[in-house]
Amino acid sequence: MAKPDKDTYKVKEKIEDMQDMKIDLITFEVLRNAFVAACYEASTTIERIAYHPVIGMGRDRSNAILTSDGRLVAHGHTDAAAHYASFEPSVQELIKDIPKETMNDGDAFLFSDPYRCGSHVNDTRMIKPIFHEGEIVAFACTVIHWADMGGPMPGTFNPEATTAYAEGLRIPPIKLFINNQLNEELFSFIAINIRGAIERRADLTAQFQASRLIESRVQELVKRYGRETVELGFEEQFNYTERLMLAELKELPDGEWEFDDYGDQDVMKEGKPPIRVHCKMIKKGTKISFDWSGSDPQPNASWGCSRATLIGGNFLGFMICFPGLFPLNHGIIRNIEIISKAGTCVDVDALAPTTGYCSGAFDKIEAVAIGCLAG
Repeated sequence: MAKPDKDTYKVKEKIEDMQDMKIDLITFEVLRNAFVAACYEASTTIERIAYHPVIGMGRDRSNAILTSDGRLVAHGHTDAAAHYASFEPSVQELIKDIPKETMNDGDAFLFSDPYRCGSHVNDTRMIKPIFHEGEIVAFACTVIHWADMGGPMPGTFNPEATTAYAEGLRIPPIKLFINNQLNEELFSFIAINIRGAIERRADLTAQFQASRLIESRVQELVKRYGRETVELGFEEQFNYTERLMLAELKELPDGEWEFDDYGDQDVMKEGKPPIRVHCKMIKKGTKISFDWSGSDPQPNASWGCSRATLIGGNFLGFMICFPGLFPLNHGIIRNIEIISKAGTCVDVDALAPTTGYCSGAFDKIEAVAIGCLAG
């Protein structure tokens, strides 16, 4: 069997690069894999409990662990790519509305607003603070595609929508579980405004149980290794991935590249013109930026996306080119600059329709990011 070229693994982490770590390597590896395993276990829990096949068979669900200030630590191996970048804004926007000091052990919050979280109203976020000795040490965030969020069109995908009000129910951050018990009165308000409420209740139960599983796994780690060690594990996870990413970038030539792609048509605009998604990528040393400001103005139809979704598509395109960096975490997020212009198809204004983003702007963003990196 031929030996691999000596440069094949040149960006692999070296022991000497890890000498400044504040945690021993064995404990770090155990924690790093435990974080991802907890998220993956939560995903399989959702698949077993949720009613709708888009979740169980289509795997339109994701799970994550975040730090107490909302930085992404890990997500599952089989999670939906469109959800990756929604974890951080979801938790950070929640904290803006509901301060951490007002949260209690046993609380869980529901949140679905595409302009603040990303993606579309169907993707509901269940966010659960994880406590240790009365203090929040982390957050669990689970995302599930609810098959219907109300609106005039079953499934909430309205091809003729020109405003968010013609799509479905947007949910601001609300405390839906208190002492790990569902607030039936509040859920009934949601249930009466959507189709298939019995199915949605089962899907909600799957989300909640997944968030509780992540909660228990993190608490087990804190009990075994101590809070300080687990929180160091979070930070070293970021540093480790960052080192791998910067090593990859060092191998790329410096320069500027541009690429664009088109949506077939804006079906709600006269003449049904195509929709251009454009990006200019600049790479210098270990610095990389993606500028989407040259993209077309936001369409009338439900095709465009919010900035949070743009960031997710950009991350996905980047990660596809560097698969060794999966899963995404804050160590990568903090090293990619993403520039956009409000009011464009990749950064729509609030109340623009977004349900169709998944077969529209998101796919084009991913493809254009890959095109830039392909040079």
